[in-house]
Amino acid sequence: MKQSTARPVPLGMVNPLVEATGAGVIVTDASGNITHCSTAAAALFGFDSGALDGRKIGAIIEDRGRPAPAAPTTDFEGVGLRRSGDPFNLDVGVLELRSTSGPSSYLWVVRDKAGASVRKDRLDALWRLIVGADLNLDAQGKAVLEEGKRSLGMDYAALGHVDGAQLIVDFSSPDEPERGRGARIPLRSTFSSLVLDAKGILCFRGDAKGRGAGIGTTFKAGNTQYILTFTAKAAQARDFPEEDSVYVEMLGAYFARLLAQSAQSTEIKKIAFEDELTGLPNHAFCQARLQERFAATARRTEKFTLLLAGFDGFKRVNDLGRNVGDGVLAEAARRLRDAAPSADVVARFDGDQFCVLVSDATSAADAEQLAKTVREMLSMSYTIDGHDVAVTASVGIVVFPGDAANAESFEANARAALDRAKQMGPGSLAFFSGEITASLEQRRLLREALRVALDRQEFVLHYQPLADLASGSIIGAEGLIRWNHPERGVVMPGDFIALAEETGLMIPIGNWVVREACKQCRRWADAGTPMRVAVNVSARQFQAPSFARQIGSAIAQAGADPKLLEIEITEAIAMQHPGTVQLVLTDLRNLGVRVALDDFGSGYSSFAYLKSLPVDIIKIDRSFVARVPADNDDSAIVRAIIAFGLCTGRDVHAEGVESVDQAHWLQAEGCDTAQGYLFGKAMPADQFTAFALEYNAEKHPA
Repeated sequence: MKQSTARPVPLGMVNPLVEATGAGVIVTDASGNITHCSTAAAALFGFDSGALDGRKIGAIIEDRGRPAPAAPTTDFEGVGLRRSGDPFNLDVGVLELRSTSGPSSYLWVVRDKAGASVRKDRLDALWRLIVGADLNLDAQGKAVLEEGKRSLGMDYAALGHVDGAQLIVDFSSPDEPERGRGARIPLRSTFSSLVLDAKGILCFRGDAKGRGAGIGTTFKAGNTQYILTFTAKAAQARDFPEEDSVYVEMLGAYFARLLAQSAQSTEIKKIAFEDELTGLPNHAFCQARLQERFAATARRTEKFTLLLAGFDGFKRVNDLGRNVGDGVLAEAARRLRDAAPSADVVARFDGDQFCVLVSDATSAADAEQLAKTVREMLSMSYTIDGHDVAVTASVGIVVFPGDAANAESFEANARAALDRAKQMGPGSLAFFSGEITASLEQRRLLREALRVALDRQEFVLHYQPLADLASGSIIGAEGLIRWNHPERGVVMPGDFIALAEETGLMIPIGNWVVREACKQCRRWADAGTPMRVAVNVSARQFQAPSFARQIGSAIAQAGADPKLLEIEITEAIAMQHPGTVQLVLTDLRNLGVRVALDDFGSGYSSFAYLKSLPVDIIKIDRSFVARVPADNDDSAIVRAIIAFGLCTGRDVHAEGVESVDQAHWLQAEGCDTAQGYLFGKAMPADQFTAFALEYNAEKHPA
């Protein structure tokens, strides 16, 4: 049997269920220690129950003369070792039991090939059900009923919960009107009078009056009593074997788990859509309702208005104490319910913002009047924990149809309208204006132009000089992307990188940057003036599965020296994705590429974390460099980073150097390289080439 790693299996179900089946089952931890061994499995190896607990699995099972591994990854022909030391041929199947809170465990199903066959088909069937647990409750419930019918040879199956003296059907197979979901069946007319008080297994042979055989079990899920039954059309002459009873109990236990998970999921959904502080629906609920509204507009014509209200300067309230701020928000929620009793949705939108979705404000005048009511209700004074709190609120208004064609734009426009209202002054109202519409239209056009910019070769790299502080020479450059827009001229990255992220173009644009940098490396090397080229990569590009391969391909296609290429990642990327970072950076270094950690000091990483990162260069953030050597605190921080780099064998690079004093101080402290306006701004490649030659010639005349 091949080890399965498809889905986690709940370890809590394993021990009590399999012990009753008589199957040979062993559970081990990630180190190969036996944590549970069924009585049948212990006997198979000649031990008493519990005697193998704590021993290594390799002490009783071998694979081709070697102890079985703690974490088997392939099929193997097992050999068992009895207590006497005698070997015997063993059938072994292994299933990984993955946990979300710790390391994996392993389930070993074992039997003696030469001995009597241990029936484990039912146990295997239950495992198949368990590892399919990502199905919804309906699908899982019907799968359990069908599996039970098949294995027991029954015609019907049903699960119902007890309500007084009635069984209310939750699942049935096959579905029939008289016994389908929701059917209410009097218990006493269906089962014996003992059913109401029964615990555990119920068995019926059937009788000559036409009543068929049946087997079932009772169990509880939460506070509800359930009955799971499997019945046949005809009676049977013998009692059900013990194995059938155990199997039905297993299915009942699995149903109990499914029902508990479903109840938990329902509670999670409630939590997901309800704001805990105010009791109002939350932002996610509002988004879902807007999606429903816009989906409905495809089938019918309707009008609705969204008001987005936000307090002005709410930080002042929070400064009085968190409990005061929370009290104001809770009271505001109560007032909003009174202000818009007929609203479709009143929700806490975000932080100190609330939204009201209404269908009865069909005109601009109606919407404005409701917005004024909301504003006045929210702006009335509050008395919280002895504090008299005076606040104002502004309101943004969007109307459908007219202000948006989909839910996402509708929400974005509501935010834009609220921002405009706040700009007008505290307590203002603002509809989504034509000015904002024009701004968004420009953004849309820019997004569309961005989609074809790569094909039209509108991007170009400019190069900012990198200087060696010891020699004063220009030794390389940082490649910075620019967009030569056919109408707007040069567009700086700050105006289009976010759009590239939104449209999914960041990866192809980032790959273009790397390819162009490699080509430029080759051009400068061929001209006899080799230069290092550094390029910054985005989080989305860095996390792409093919990132390292793309870098290697770009180097190979350009015929560039990989030692001249530097890949820069930000401190934020390194902190957010530590596992991926370690693997990818190792791959890059194996290619011969140098790796730099950009903007170091701007985030929350520590020297301890940095020590574990396979980076070659530490780039000190310009916010610290700007105030050295005058600011003692910043100077101390920069000095510590440089010292760390020297101690760990990493180069240290300073960004934003603008004065000779800064450069001299950094060089004296041991900083290796720097960039900034002191050495030159970013410029096209041909200008950079001429600049670097002239600069270096002045520093080192022949």
